[in-house]
Amino acid sequence: MSSMKTNNSDERGIVSFMVTLIMMLVISLIVIGFAQVARRNQREALDRQLSTQAYYAAESGVNDAVKVISSGAITDLYTNASYTTDCNALPTALAGLGTQSVLNSSGTANVKYTCLLVSSKLKTINWTLVGNQESVAAPLTLNGNLTRLQIEWEASGSQKNPASCGAATSLPRTSAWACDYAMLRVDLTQATSLGGNAAQNLSNNTVSFYLRPVVSGASPTSTVSDFSFGSSPTTRARSSGVTCNSTTGKCVATLTFSGGASSSQYYLRLGALYNDASKVSISGNVNGATIATFSDAQIAVDATGKAEDQLRRIAVRLPVKSSTLPASALQTNSTICKTFTTGSGLPTPAASITGANSLCP
Repeated sequence: MSSMKTNNSDERGIVSFMVTLIMMLVISLIVIGFAQVARRNQREALDRQLSTQAYYAAESGVNDAVKVISSGAITDLYTNASYTTDCNALPTALAGLGTQSVLNSSGTANVKYTCLLVSSKLKTINWTLVGNQESVAAPLTLNGNLTRLQIEWEASGSQKNPASCGAATSLPRTSAWACDYAMLRVDLTQATSLGGNAAQNLSNNTVSFYLRPVVSGASPTSTVSDFSFGSSPTTRARSSGVTCNSTTGKCVATLTFSGGASSSQYYLRLGALYNDASKVSISGNVNGATIATFSDAQIAVDATGKAEDQLRRIAVRLPVKSSTLPASALQTNSTICKTFTTGSGLPTPAASITGANSLCP
């Protein structure tokens, strides 16, 4: 009788082994995932810090430019075209003057500004105007005789509906102004005909426009030549309706120049009435259709800062000189009493006002 040999295969441990292997794999994936999240958060925090440092480095470049422009130390600012195209031209000039910041393009620090451009001849001039409080003034020195001046502005708030403006038939009180947009006052003086700057010459060579936003049907063009610069114009101011676009949210007015009104140098004063005006932009043409460039009004400064591998860029517009003017010599939101004395021993006007009508203490 033959004997049968039986081999018993015990596989009871294989299940535990597979479960353990799978659990180790899952735990490893979880740990790797958390590690990646931690590294990503750490990198994002570092990038934010470096980005802030790069921004401050770019601000240092702007401050260096402001300092040297204000001091007048760079004498060829308006004639050296390399300041507009070469990132290192102005920093090199600053280093030669000994006024350059330690955060600069030629330094060995990890935080520095790597590019600094300054442009003194601009195709547009930009402002933001505060309604009824201040105005800005700037000389307009152009590359030819001005033939067209375009003025654009937007409402400062979130509501930009030209339908709220109605028709340009009257000028209401401030409390009754329902339009989302500001009305602009534009004073333009032809500088080439001022002569000795006498008061009469200044008056004869200055015209004013009140550009009121309207809902529709207004002509956006006013002809400056009608004012006859250099003589005694019969009309020194004009109110003109300006159609505002509901799609772009912009109001656009165009002033055309011809004959004796066309010149290469003006003084501009611009103010907002009723509301604030944002993104106010001035552009134009000279000698027909040639794009105008403006000098002496503003300077554009473009600075790029770098911190390790992070870059930040800042572009600002700076007035060549302080251009903000108060809207009034004296302004108040409450009743004001004016007392005048015209001669020795004479009573003041307030002395004759008594009772409830008296305004002066």
